[in-house]
Amino acid sequence: MLGWFTKYNWRCEPIDFSNNWEAVRIAEVCWICFLVKFYEFIDTVFFVLRKKNSQITTLHVFHHALVPMTVWIGIKYGAGNSFRTHFIK
Repeated sequence: MLGWFTKYNWRCEPIDFSNNWEAVRIAEVCWICFLVKFYEFIDTVFFVLRKKNSQITTLHVFHHALVPMTVWIGIKYGAGNSFRTHFIK
């Protein structure tokens, strides 16, 4: 919702490399979402280490292993761009 009341919308936007407050705030929110995804990955690691096999599936492990990497790539090369829609899920 941070970008809804600014110039950002759901269409493809050019990457904003400026230091204006809107671009910086969108990048900050992207990094916060990355930290949340990393926390979810660590949670899955603890499930595996505790051998709670009833709570994890192969899809669960692959999802929580790959999403932090793809989110990091999106933030590194396109924070503030339309890649932010990746954080909807």
